[in-house]
Amino acid sequence: MSLETLEAYALEHSPLMALASFGHDVAEAEYLRASLAWVPALKTEFGGGYMPGQEVGDDGRLTSNFGTPGYILSAEAQTTLPLYTFGKLRALEAMGEQGRALASAKEAVLREELLYQVRTLFDSLRFLDEATDIAEEGRRHFDKARDKLEAMEEDDDIEYDQIDHFKLKIYESDIVRMELELARRQIDAREGLAALAGLPGPDALTLEAGDLAPAAVDLDDSASWLDRLDGAGPELKVLDAEYRLQLGQATLERRRWWPDIAIVGEARFQKADPVNNVYRGQTIYDPYNKLYAGAVLGMSWTFDIVGRLSATRKHRALASLKQTKRDLYREKLALEIRALLRELKDLRRLVEVSARAQKAARSWLVDRSNLYDSGFVPAKEVM
Repeated sequence: MSLETLEAYALEHSPLMALASFGHDVAEAEYLRASLAWVPALKTEFGGGYMPGQEVGDDGRLTSNFGTPGYILSAEAQTTLPLYTFGKLRALEAMGEQGRALASAKEAVLREELLYQVRTLFDSLRFLDEATDIAEEGRRHFDKARDKLEAMEEDDDIEYDQIDHFKLKIYESDIVRMELELARRQIDAREGLAALAGLPGPDALTLEAGDLAPAAVDLDDSASWLDRLDGAGPELKVLDAEYRLQLGQATLERRRWWPDIAIVGEARFQKADPVNNVYRGQTIYDPYNKLYAGAVLGMSWTFDIVGRLSATRKHRALASLKQTKRDLYREKLALEIRALLRELKDLRRLVEVSARAQKAARSWLVDRSNLYDSGFVPAKEVM
């Protein structure tokens, strides 16, 4: 499995991306609610129950006759259609759009973090494979030296040095510790990479053979890296979206100083069968049986000056706080980039020197090992 294949698989199956999709679904639902806030809501109420029979007494009043059963039914519906809200609906829709932008930015952060972790663990496994090959080569040289010393001890060879043998046994503990650490790190890296990518298990992870390849990075052009901060960093996009969302909330609070103009409609039906039977065919006011519907043009205006003033100032302050956090984070990233570029330049120089030193050390080891095998140098020359 190549790095590109593993990255594509992780983007599709990783639990982190599933988590990001849930946040995106929530933002879409909030946006739908905000964009359709103008759709009138219909409130309905229904009721019904037992009502005894009614009779008109000598005084003209209704009296109950519990020997005659009856019923009463009622239904009511109300709705409000906003006509003009002085920008409240537009502010709500803008906040919904900013919420979607925030969810997308957070998803991008998780995506980049996932890819970074996958690449890091992938390169770690490649590095551990190379380190294991080096450790195995060192083990072969060690075993050869140990076998020779043990043979010299058994043969009572005059060149046998017991101190060298003791040193070799001490060195073996370092070699075993290194081998165990490499094996443990390989297992940890494989299990972590499999879990991160959403694979069934570490056994399903088979890496494509290859060597570590350094990334193509221009370390001498710091200005271009700093320019990429504006609009490119996913964390900055999150902070910018949070700032704009808070700014939208402050705008909404300003709009709430103004009234709402709307059409309010209402319909009501009620029927009391016992009373209806008494007044049937008569033109008389009957509060128990009615049917009417109507609509009015109205205005709703809440004069909560202290509450509105407090909320407006609060959200303006929070928006300024979000903006300051965004600007400070950008400066922090700029400092980190400059520091990383300096560190990478030092590491690049160190790698060049270390490559020459490693080549010389390998040549020295091979030369000393050959001389030791031929009996021209003692064991401590190889150690």
